[in-house]
Amino acid sequence: MMMYGFLSELNRDYSFEKITCPTLVIHAFDDPMPPFEKAKQIAANIPGSEFMPIASGGHLLIGFQDKVSKKISQFIKEHNATNVIQEQISKEPERRNTKLSEPPTFFY
Repeated sequence: MMMYGFLSELNRDYSFEKITCPTLVIHAFDDPMPPFEKAKQIAANIPGSEFMPIASGGHLLIGFQDKVSKKISQFIKEHNATNVIQEQISKEPERRNTKLSEPPTFFY
């Protein structure tokens, strides 16, 4: 697994605990990017996140598309945009009229 050595450094400096929006982390045991334990750790560091382990399927979650799609749909319904916006406003009222200083960061 030498080619995946860089993954141990993946997002190591990212402040996952600062994420305040609803977050669903879905990861297969056999997905090396990042390794399963790292994905589990990332989810544990995001306040209130949900972690959905998948038995196999690699990075593309092959064979689990229906299960994953159902979970994503359920998660979106539970955390609809109106609720998320209201929650963010109540947590950080001073940020209501501020612009983002940088674009959001996406990672996997």
